[in-house]
Amino acid sequence: MTVDGFTGDCKIFNLRRTMENTLYIYLVLVFTLTLFSVDGKNFCERFSHNGKDGVLNFTNPDMADIEFGTQQQFKEMHCCAKGYSHMMWYKNNQPYPWKLTDPDETYMEGDYGNQTLTFQHLLTRDSDYYTCVASNGTHTISHTKQLLVKPMQFTEKPIQTATPHCQDVKRLPGGNVTFYCEFYFGYGEGQDDMLFWYKINKTDGEVTYFWMEELNNNTYRTEFIYRDKNETKGTYLYISNITSVEYATYMVKAVNLHGDVEVPIKLTYGDPNGVTEWQYILGYPGVMIALGVIILLIPVIIVGYCKFKLDVKLIWKYKFARSKETGKSKLCDRNDSE
Repeated sequence: MTVDGFTGDCKIFNLRRTMENTLYIYLVLVFTLTLFSVDGKNFCERFSHNGKDGVLNFTNPDMADIEFGTQQQFKEMHCCAKGYSHMMWYKNNQPYPWKLTDPDETYMEGDYGNQTLTFQHLLTRDSDYYTCVASNGTHTISHTKQLLVKPMQFTEKPIQTATPHCQDVKRLPGGNVTFYCEFYFGYGEGQDDMLFWYKINKTDGEVTYFWMEELNNNTYRTEFIYRDKNETKGTYLYISNITSVEYATYMVKAVNLHGDVEVPIKLTYGDPNGVTEWQYILGYPGVMIALGVIILLIPVIIVGYCKFKLDVKLIWKYKFARSKETGKSKLCDRNDSE
């Protein structure tokens, strides 16, 4: 499957602009999504660079736990992996071909190492749990997903699939993050379907909205994936070299004729491995050196004060005296002391 993405110019767009401008951008987005909608057989090829060579592992980090399909329509389920010598699919723990009346209607794609399970025409009875099991002769890995078959007359708003990277995350400055959200839009031509990102900033209690395509394209990049004849659409948001500006809430919105779904995702300051902000700050060598110097100076100051306390008091008394006239302290000079 061939996919592509797009980015926009570096300028700020506020949703409170006129409806004409908003409609114009909607149309551009729809056109762009259609432009990069390309169906292809070997979906897993785009993930072939992921994972470790020679090691049994899944290569698609965004495999959904729940997928949707349309009755009597084409459907593919993928289990992208590498380092395996054998892969088998199971339906509710029954190995392929699990009592199929017509194996030509449902089959594993042998040309692609059985990574793809294809349904030529989905039936209601195809709704079930499916598991792919990959093995290299020594180790075995598996992934289970639920398939739900919807009627052709789909009258619901888009349904979000369960993907692991469509949720809140923490990152440290300078890091990168990848979000991926996926939706089932239902059967149809899809001219009215829309899928896009925007960013929400909150400053001094005021909320401002920005289109991703209007932000710095050196920091933000989007990519769109269409599957199953455009019934399922997914979108990536890549954010690189994170600074304080990027800590915000990002919204992905999916729209069809029957409604819309908005999914908010927060990018916040923090270490994904659990390191706290103070631990992160203390990790800087300069900070540690400064703290070490302060710690070493504390006992020196205490000892010095205890040893020279009387001298310090006499010097203070000599340098500062109270005026007999005003009762206020004044700096003494040599004549005053005499």
